[in-house]
Amino acid sequence: MEQKRTLYKHFFEAAQQCEESDFAMKFIFKYLGSFDGESPEVLDAARDSAISCISSVIKVPKVFQMDHLLDFDVVNNLNGHPSYDLLDIFVNGNLEDYYKFYGENSDLISKLDLDHNSNVRKMRLLTLISLAHGKNEVEYSLIETSLQLRREDIEVWIINAIGAELLEGKLDQMNSKLLVRRAIYRNFSTSHWQQIYDRLSTWQANIASLLESLE
Repeated sequence: MEQKRTLYKHFFEAAQQCEESDFAMKFIFKYLGSFDGESPEVLDAARDSAISCISSVIKVPKVFQMDHLLDFDVVNNLNGHPSYDLLDIFVNGNLEDYYKFYGENSDLISKLDLDHNSNVRKMRLLTLISLAHGKNEVEYSLIETSLQLRREDIEVWIINAIGAELLEGKLDQMNSKLLVRRAIYRNFSTSHWQQIYDRLSTWQANIASLLESLE
């Protein structure tokens, strides 16, 4: 098993260097998943490796959905450690949460070889996703405050998010709004599955009703 774990990490690092984000994540998940069901002693021994994995995933520029990391035993074993808190911010938090964490743990950011400015950039985009998710429109003023931007930079960040395929929408410059068509899920919970189930059930009922009316 140790040989497999070593290979998974090597493949992840190689894919990361080639900027193959999807391929890289595939192998980091395999590595972390290899610890599921292990004893507490094994999980404790792997703490440093798990922390390193969290850092590596946060560093990948094109990776914005990190909730899957919280499914692994070796990551959950870090609960209570600042690195776990940092991951939770990238999964569920906003820019303000990150700034607060950084103010109290700037030494950890350096220790994990993370770049603060890159973290801020990713958290701005993640915060924008949260603002847009489930909404039809978002006021520029809310984006300005939440992302801590200058007014003239708001549309640049919206365009960046659209370009990264984090959301779909258009700029309503006349009314200073972002018109939202869709935004990705930052994390996929049981409630999200329920929403999909409800929509499919409604669609199924509508189709059945339509077929009955055609008979």
